[in-house]
Amino acid sequence: MTRSSRSGSVESAEAHWVEWLAGGVSALLVAALLGWLAWDALQYRQDPPAFTVDVVSVTPESGGWRVAFEVRNTASTAAAGVEVRGTLSGGESADVTFDYVAARSGEKGALFFRGDPRAGGLALAVAGYADP
Repeated sequence: MTRSSRSGSVESAEAHWVEWLAGGVSALLVAALLGWLAWDALQYRQDPPAFTVDVVSVTPESGGWRVAFEVRNTASTAAAGVEVRGTLSGGESADVTFDYVAARSGEKGALFFRGDPRAGGLALAVAGYADP
């Protein structure tokens, strides 16, 4: 045992069981993190972005109609400059460009039309993107 002259406390050469427990838990957490990182690195594939576009709502606005939508990227690769184009059966079209759509995520936006999109013939699709 070591005795401190100032505080009068006694220190043992043996580690306390709490120190062993904290060290063991920390080692397990580090090992789990490293295992997860290795698994994620082995599972990663450089797939091209894959998009789905879903209409969220159609509401009347002054002078036209607002079509709210969500574009989702289901792939493990991000995309930049994602252009979503909407067309009505009468030939009217509108488009919007998203700066960035991350992998396995989504973005929301809206398109405006003069004609009523609820009358049928509304088509939403991704027209293009760029690699970030």
